[in-house]
Amino acid sequence: MLIEPNKENDFVFEVVAPSLVGFGFSDSATRPGFNAAEMAIVAHNLMQRLGFKKFYSQGGDWGAIIQDNLATIFPDSVLAYHSNFCLLFTPLAVMKDIIASYAPKYFISTPVGYPHHYPLSTKFEMLIEETGYFHIQATKPDTIGAALLNNPTGLAAYLLEKFQ
Repeated sequence: MLIEPNKENDFVFEVVAPSLVGFGFSDSATRPGFNAAEMAIVAHNLMQRLGFKKFYSQGGDWGAIIQDNLATIFPDSVLAYHSNFCLLFTPLAVMKDIIASYAPKYFISTPVGYPHHYPLSTKFEMLIEETGYFHIQATKPDTIGAALLNNPTGLAAYLLEKFQ
């Protein structure tokens, strides 16, 4: 951590990485309806209690959804927000994606990006093959939660597989 200035760096910072409610070895929510906006409020309250009135925020996966809520609800506290899980599924965005699959040069500024987006069949194949984690979390979160609750090795294996 760069919490003390030194001759090579004229800035300092601390990293606060809160455990998400209901994930890993954190306790589950104590009341029904605890969602990403509620978690954003908890995260904001934590930062305030730690003495950080203004701060930067980063999130990926569920953290991205929570941090998006944090930046939206508390714009005076969040100086900047970074996400490595940016999604846009509005009807207009989906329509543009479909049209762009037939005429990508009007939607993607350089041909280098074409293979990353098109053909859509490749994109959909990837979504089907690589989103098992999402489907488990969306449909059966209690099953995997109970299986990993008291199993640090299983939890580590489950999390590390995401980085392969």
